Amino acid sequence: MTTTERRVAGIGPVTFQRSRRARNLRITVQPLQPVRVVLPPGVSLEKGRDFLQSKRAWITRRLKIHEEILERHHALLSSMKPVDPDTARRRLNARLEALASRFGFSYNKCVVRNQKTCWGSCTPGNNISLNVHLACLPKKLADYVILHELVHTIVKSHGPAFWKALEDILPEARKRAGELKEYSLDLFFINREPVTSRKGESTAGTSSGNRRGSRP
Repeated sequence: MTTTERRVAGIGPVTFQRSRRARNLRITVQPLQPVRVVLPPGVSLEKGRDFLQSKRAWITRRLKIHEEILERHHALLSSMKPVDPDTARRRLNARLEALASRFGFSYNKCVVRNQKTCWGSCTPGNNISLNVHLACLPKKLADYVILHELVHTIVKSHGPAFWKALEDILPEARKRAGELKEYSLDLFFINREPVTSRKGESTAGTSSGNRRGSRP
């Protein structure tokens, strides 16, 4: 895999990367990284440049969105009180035990991790995993995640039965779920899943790879 770097007016640094596995021209936009153009075998650098120019408007929109996200995230981060990992683990474990006891849930064990992709999860065996960064969130949102995972000890899906069980103990669950989205894990891990544009596509989406119960 070989790369060529160029600076393109109005876009900034761009990396042209050749890949034997690629089947189509592809552009990837990530925060804090150069725009990347992937060239499949047999496609010239000139064609890659032409493809880049054809997607200029889309790239500019994505760069603007990333800039706004980063600004919002930095503002949110500045409003949070840092918590050391050991203190965070003690607090989260204690809160999990308290809420489980209060609402009559039981679980096998809990692990508090520095996770990049989810705030919490619950396995089929009722092992609960909580993200250490929950300790930095407003208490009502951390409680929402913990209760979300506790409900998964009895309802494994995200269907109507799950939401009914959660709202029976937390009537504002859906509201808090919406508020939690403002506190993306990108606050702590800035490099998001890439947003990609392929040749022949007019729009592109973001890949998240969600797992059941992993993204309250």
